[in-house]
Amino acid sequence: MTARAQSETVGVILLTAVVVLTVGTVGAVVFTEVNTAETTRADLAVSVADDGVAVTHNGGEPIAFADLEVVVRSGDETWRPPMNESGVVRGDGDDRFQPSERWVWRQSLDTGEVTTVRVFDQRTGELLAEARRYPTAEVGLTPTATSTAATPSTETSTPVETATPTATATATPTGTATATATATSTSTSTPTPTPGPDTTPPSVTVDAPNGGESFRGGSTTTIQWSATDAESGVDSVDIAYSSDGGANWSTVVTSTANDGRYDWTVPTDNTTDAVIRVSATDSAGNTANDTSNATFTVDSAPPTVESVTTTTTSGSKGKTKNLTVDWSVSDEIRLSNVTVELRQNGLSQRTVNQTLSGTAASGETTFSDVPKNEEYTVVVIVNDSVGLSDRSQKEVSLQEGKGNGNN
Repeated sequence: MTARAQSETVGVILLTAVVVLTVGTVGAVVFTEVNTAETTRADLAVSVADDGVAVTHNGGEPIAFADLEVVVRSGDETWRPPMNESGVVRGDGDDRFQPSERWVWRQSLDTGEVTTVRVFDQRTGELLAEARRYPTAEVGLTPTATSTAATPSTETSTPVETATPTATATATPTGTATATATATSTSTSTPTPTPGPDTTPPSVTVDAPNGGESFRGGSTTTIQWSATDAESGVDSVDIAYSSDGGANWSTVVTSTANDGRYDWTVPTDNTTDAVIRVSATDSAGNTANDTSNATFTVDSAPPTVESVTTTTTSGSKGKTKNLTVDWSVSDEIRLSNVTVELRQNGLSQRTVNQTLSGTAASGETTFSDVPKNEEYTVVVIVNDSVGLSDRSQKEVSLQEGKGNGNN
């Protein structure tokens, strides 16, 4: 080979080395950008059970719920449950997933299928946590009241992505050029054990009767309430009744369903100090209760017409008289109204109604210019606040010469 040909050959080899070195440098720049992209600094852990999925924030940065996406695959089914504050157990009510908070999604998962759960930061596309549950014996997210210990399980998923482009060029005999670019991206998520037993009692509210109502003894009314439990759910409800403001209690029903309604036959008491208590027990055995905000009335005794008397005076016309009825009434709880009626031959001639209050009342009702020489019946009817009533009647004769000045 001539000296000129040998020189041209070496030149080509060196040019190739420069090109390869340039390519390697570009690769290094690209992979450097990948490594310096924005990442989410949060330690999330995923727990998978037969009745759903739980995600726990173990530390690091808070994450907006709007940026989180959960993907659950079990067999041929895929779910993307919305991750928001409503699913957080003992959260602080904001729109961010904070350290120590736990989000729960309840869904029956087939124990015979492989279930995979992944949590992504939609803003960066980063996989924050992953867990996989293989076919095994049934395991629940919610411990029962009879559990004595919780056995934690640990799952680890460590996806690793590595890109290592390498370029080498060698020129002989005068020189050697080598270019190498390596980029490595590693994401690791280590779920923590499933939290311990549920120790938080349910939330209970009595809606009715909640104070101020009046019921007739022996009638039927509906007890209404609301009871919730965010962790293990309300298992049963007990209802009790007190006629003395809560000093003593009697059972209405035990272990009824938590459907918020129970048709109750009111006892035949006479009291203004009645209250209802609703107690709820969750699946872990925690119990809470609520009582009517104020007392209500149970009335089983009718009112009484104590007395009825009549007097007559001359009317404004020659053949009439004024008939005055004096009456008195009472009730153990509360009076409502009294009606005084003048009848003749079984037919109502005149009626006067009067509203009452309290437990006793008396008054007089006058029927003016009633025709003389006739026979009449005076009827007094009293009602209490729950519709119980009593009546009394008196026969009155307005015949001349029979001395009806006081009947």
